[in-house]
Amino acid sequence: MEILSALNEPASGRVVLVAEYRDLIVGAIALEFRPGGLHIEILTRNGAAGNLPGLQVGTPLLQAAERLGRDRGAPELTLEAIDDPSVVAFYRRAGFRESGPPFDEPGWGFLLPMRRPLPPPP
Repeated sequence: MEILSALNEPASGRVVLVAEYRDLIVGAIALEFRPGGLHIEILTRNGAAGNLPGLQVGTPLLQAAERLGRDRGAPELTLEAIDDPSVVAFYRRAGFRESGPPFDEPGWGFLLPMRRPLPPPP
């Protein structure tokens, strides 16, 4: 799998990374640099990736986001996870911890703020 930068707007602080596997886009992660760190706006997996058993999409995209954040000096990754046990468990396995109570976001349902510290650049 290859991670490609699809959009990089330094002025706005927004970056989109795309995961490609055998010429098929299998996932993407939209990021925004904020004063407190690098925020994950959305992490998504293409439904077609479900036809590729064993293909990990979320973890490589999170690792790419971590490298990007660390390289640019972000102290942490933040996100709001959909309040679904499997989604929250995925982020917990990736080292994220709850950073506030769930809140109701119209159109999304309850979201759980989470964060993960980033190691300093090497």
